[in-house]
Amino acid sequence: MSLHNLQRKEETRSYRSKIEGQGDQNGQYSRLRIQMSSTIRLYANHERKATAVVTKKGEFLQVYPVKKTFFSEQEWRSEWTRILRPEITVQSEESKTWVPPKQTPATADNWSHEYTFTYTAPAGKYYIGDLCYVLGDTLYKGVFGKNTYECGLYTQKDTNNFFLVAGTAYGDGEYTGTDSRAFMVDAGIIGITPVSCMTKNDGGGHIYTFDKPVQCRFGDGTFTFVSGYDILEIDTN
Repeated sequence: MSLHNLQRKEETRSYRSKIEGQGDQNGQYSRLRIQMSSTIRLYANHERKATAVVTKKGEFLQVYPVKKTFFSEQEWRSEWTRILRPEITVQSEESKTWVPPKQTPATADNWSHEYTFTYTAPAGKYYIGDLCYVLGDTLYKGVFGKNTYECGLYTQKDTNNFFLVAGTAYGDGEYTGTDSRAFMVDAGIIGITPVSCMTKNDGGGHIYTFDKPVQCRFGDGTFTFVSGYDILEIDTN
C-alpha cells in the first residue's frame, strides 16, 4: 500500500459584510471573498484517510475523520505516518531476480569516509540489508575493512557509488521491516548501496526500486528509508 501525496487546495468563502455607516440604514451590503483556509487531504491507495485545514490564524485543525487540533502540519503528518506505517510498503524485488549490472564494477579507488548516518540518495535501485552479502572483497575489505569497518557513509569521488552502514542494536540475527520482509544479519550491520556496487548476492536483504530520492536515516538501532511518502523502517531493538 502506498501513501499518496497530500493534496492541498486553497479554498475561499464568500461573506456578506455591511458597508460601514450604511448597513443599518438601507441594508446595503458588499460581497467579499476572503481566503479562510488551506485544505489538506491525505490519501492512501486512492482512499481518503484524513482532511485538515490551516486557518488564516495559523491553526492546524483536522476535520476528518475526527476533529482534533495539532501544533503543526508536520505533527499531523507524523501521526498519520505512524498510524498507516503497517500498511505502507515500497516496491521491492526478490533477490532471485537480481543480475549483476552490465557496467564496470566499482573499484577501491578514491573513496572517502564520513561519520554520519543520514544521506539522501537519488532515485534508483538499491540493496538494503547486511552488506556482507553483496559487497565483494574489493569494497568490503578494500574500502570498509581498510577503515577498520567503521560505520558511517562511504562515497566514491566522481561517481554515484556509496554505501551507508550502521550497526544493529543486538548484532546478528533476523529482523523484520515494516514491509514484513525478513532481513538476515551475519555481520552485525545493515546498510544501503546501489546495485552498481554489488558483485554478488548471497541473500540477507532485498533490492528496492525507488522512484523518488530516498532519505536514509540510521540511529539507535533503527534504519529508516523515506522516498516521497513511501517508508521502510527496520527496527532492530
